[in-house]
Amino acid sequence: MEIPRAKGYSIWLMFEKNFEEYFQSLINQFSSELNSPNFLPHITLIAGLDGNEDELIKRFDNFFQLHSFEVKCNGIAYSDEFYRSLYIKVRKDETLKNLFEFASRIFDVNLDFEKFLPHISLLYSFAKEDLKKRLIAEHLQKYPEKILITRIAFWKTKGLPADWKMLKIFELK
Repeated sequence: MEIPRAKGYSIWLMFEKNFEEYFQSLINQFSSELNSPNFLPHITLIAGLDGNEDELIKRFDNFFQLHSFEVKCNGIAYSDEFYRSLYIKVRKDETLKNLFEFASRIFDVNLDFEKFLPHISLLYSFAKEDLKKRLIAEHLQKYPEKILITRIAFWKTKGLPADWKMLKIFELK
C-alpha cells in the first residue's frame, strides 16, 4: 500500500527531554523493525493548516507566551489509519481544550474539540492488527502516566514524513 501524503502545516506539542527520549526510542525500534517511517514524538494540536507560509508563521508567533503543562495518558490504541497506526491516547482536559480553541482562533479555522483525538503516535504503518498487539504486549505494558509538554512547534507537514520540516519552535515557560 502506498504511504498517504500529508498536506499543509501542523502545530505539534513536544515533550520534555526524558519523555522525548523514551518515546523516540520506541518509535526508532518500531520503525526499524517494521521498515516504517521515523518521526519525532509529539501530540498534534492542529493539522492540515493551509495558506501563505510566512503569514502562518506570524500567526504561530502568538504561542510564544505559553507555559509548560502536563498531559495525562489514558491507554494504548491502534487503528487502520496509517498516521494513527499505534498510539498512546491522551486525556482531553481543560488545558488542552483552551489551547485547541486558542489555536483555532489564531489560525481562523473552525475545528470541533469534540472530534479532537489527542494522542502520541508510536508507529506510522499499515501493519496488521496481530503485529500491533504483539508490539503492545512486548513494549507497552508500562508507559508514562503523565507527560510534560515543554515546547510547541510549527511544522510543514507536506508529503511523506521524511519531507516534513520544523519551521519554528518555542520553549514553553
